[in-house]
Amino acid sequence: MGRRFKFWFLISIVITASYIVSCINLDGDPNPNFVTTEAATNVTDSSATLNGMKGLGLIPAVFEYGMTTSYGDTVKTFKNDTFYDLGVSAKLNGLTPASTYHYRLKAGPDLKYYGSDMIFTTKSPV
Repeated sequence: MGRRFKFWFLISIVITASYIVSCINLDGDPNPNFVTTEAATNVTDSSATLNGMKGLGLIPAVFEYGMTTSYGDTVKTFKNDTFYDLGVSAKLNGLTPASTYHYRLKAGPDLKYYGSDMIFTTKSPV
């Protein structure tokens, strides 16, 4: 492996470990109620991937999304029913080009824990 790969691999491990440690109480117990909405990725003119993190055991997990903070639509996350997975994502298709969408992750019994509102804008068609 090249030095550059090893460097970035080590940085990604440090960032991941820091994030996990930040979700642990001073007593060393995991905080089961954390839900974090993260930046959308792979945004095109008609699709996007939503990303987030959730506490251990917070199932089910869904993303709410829509053109306002009233959202209006939900989509199940990948790894929706997996107890141990912290990172979740969901693929959205059929979005309106050049439009701004709001979204947030919700998780846990009755979906009562939720992350912050985030936005992304789909690209203009070519």
